[in-house]
Amino acid sequence: MTTHKILLIWWGEFSPPFNATNGRCKSTYKSRAEETNQSIKQLETMKSNEKLAKEMHNEIWYIFNRYSGYDYNDSMLCQAQGSSEAWDIYEENGDWEGLVKEYEPCLKYMRHIKKIRILQESIPEEFYC
Repeated sequence: MTTHKILLIWWGEFSPPFNATNGRCKSTYKSRAEETNQSIKQLETMKSNEKLAKEMHNEIWYIFNRYSGYDYNDSMLCQAQGSSEAWDIYEENGDWEGLVKEYEPCLKYMRHIKKIRILQESIPEEFYC
């Protein structure tokens, strides 16, 4: 009697789940594989967002270091420092997608100022003065 109970318990632990509606055993292997694939995709997305956030952060600071000054120096410094503070906050949470979304308007502003500075530095000399 004890041998049968042990075998039934052992079989119950490793048997596939029983579907009560149609009386068949359903395989969970496919759903587990799908879950694993989704987890891998999420990790890849997370890593790509982390890499993108790092590139954006570096570009923000590069633009600040290269093109700051004149009328936009204070606002560019504020943007650059804010990007570093945001990096620290989002890094703790691991929310790289949120950080990328936060960096987009900041980087757009910095690129705009870069264009303005390039135009300011390339103004031709005055001819009639």
